[in-house]
Amino acid sequence: MFQPPISKKQEDVFALAVFANLSDGLRKSTEPGCDIEERTLGALNRALVKAKPFIGGWNVVWGPSVHLFNSSVFAVNTMYVAQSTLDPAQYVVAIAGTNTTSVFDWMAEELLVALQVPWGGGAEASGAKIALGIASGLTVLQEMTPSGQRPGAGKTLAEFLTTLTGAKVKLDVTGFGLGGALASTVALWLADTKGLPGHWDPQDNAQLTCLSLAAPSAGNGAFASYADRKRGLKMVRFANDLDIVPQAWNAASLAKVATLYSPIIPGTEPIRALVEMTEQTTRKGNYTQVQAMAPPLMGRVKYNEGFITVPPSPGGHFVDFIKQVGYQHIGPYFDWFHFNPNWMEALPSAFEEDSRALFAELAPGVRRALRAAGVQPPAELPGKNEGEGLRTLQAGRELYPVPQSVEGPAAENLVNVLATALKRNASPRN
Repeated sequence: MFQPPISKKQEDVFALAVFANLSDGLRKSTEPGCDIEERTLGALNRALVKAKPFIGGWNVVWGPSVHLFNSSVFAVNTMYVAQSTLDPAQYVVAIAGTNTTSVFDWMAEELLVALQVPWGGGAEASGAKIALGIASGLTVLQEMTPSGQRPGAGKTLAEFLTTLTGAKVKLDVTGFGLGGALASTVALWLADTKGLPGHWDPQDNAQLTCLSLAAPSAGNGAFASYADRKRGLKMVRFANDLDIVPQAWNAASLAKVATLYSPIIPGTEPIRALVEMTEQTTRKGNYTQVQAMAPPLMGRVKYNEGFITVPPSPGGHFVDFIKQVGYQHIGPYFDWFHFNPNWMEALPSAFEEDSRALFAELAPGVRRALRAAGVQPPAELPGKNEGEGLRTLQAGRELYPVPQSVEGPAAENLVNVLATALKRNASPRN
């Protein structure tokens, strides 16, 4: 079985990407009023110390900046910059975008992927668009600043990067899951602005790479094509062929999801209905992965105790499917990239290989998505808590009401607001 090669540097950057998710685990144990950024920085520094014998020395030089949302759909955005102690010209921007299991929440919120926002970028990027939800997340990241006494306090990422005026900079932008989709947009934004007056890398000689991991597609075919051929940007993507998250939001890929684990775990009617709804929502968007032809990592269905129901039954198949979704999005990547979860404290529930914990973590989003598809959640799906739906969406630092429909002036206005924010952050600065 052919597996794409993974370099030692990519293993190191993978670890930094996963560490960005520390705030997702910490937020659930943080009392109101506590400094989540300070707690995240402490946990991040301890993780870097534990991992140092394996990934080398890294220092946090900007951030972390953490933005909490009042919704299960957008739970937390985190971003930080680390500098290598072995190669001081090497920097990594690591991004966590929402919680790690929110793909089902996005299925339930039609407008996040049904609506798209123009990328801009001039004639080369003609027709390029990104999902509304990704555009919102990108504008938040563009405006985020670490607070308190954290490294880079008061500076945006763009402002911090203008201070890197030493030797030729090597900058890797990375993220896992939805963070990986955001990483592709952050990297392209930085590629579009490097060398422009008032922006970073005035000599336009930095080496810029994006390592997108286990990510859904961020935008349409024109966006992916523009990102793949962008001068000065190397786009790299890794995805498990049994992970449903990278199948989103391309319609042809989504069509395979219901039978992804067959015949071991047959598709069930609730899953088919959910996939059909998502296909219909995204089909017009022509969603396409960056580096769409990159060979996938070859996964295997997990057979361990707790992941396969005995004796088999329709209800059991549904439960097994959801558990497998949770496992395939996390566990195999840790093995492939030689990542030790014990490096982290406050491990997010989705990062644990306990089948019951994975199912409980995914259940609220699955319930919401099934109800959005007009399907009664199966009896095997416990609890009534479906999480809080999306009421507002952010553009930079401003909140806007979520439109009731993907059509009409309210939806059009929100798209225009986000397009304006993206254009503003890509403009030359005085």
